[in-house]
Amino acid sequence: MPVASELERDVLRALEQLQVALDAQGVDCRIERVIGKPARRDAPTIELTISRQDSVIRTVQFAVQANETMAPPSREIGFIVTPAAWADGGFVAWLERTILQ
Repeated sequence: MPVASELERDVLRALEQLQVALDAQGVDCRIERVIGKPARRDAPTIELTISRQDSVIRTVQFAVQANETMAPPSREIGFIVTPAAWADGGFVAWLERTILQ
């Protein structure tokens, strides 16, 4: 998958590790880039679909912004990964809370 920044590459690598960990538990994790609405022009939008035995457990969307200047997330996009949110673990904490709801 082409990436727009090193931050997006790091996020996608972490999501691949999440896929492997969930797969070991019998849970599927599909990672897709959102194209069209509600995708943002200013940041790549990624959707995770967590499922088990063809039953969707949770779908979440987030954007990856390589700089800190960006509007707050929309209702569809639950989080914006910035360099600061990546470095301080904020994204990982949000993702964990969101998946486990």
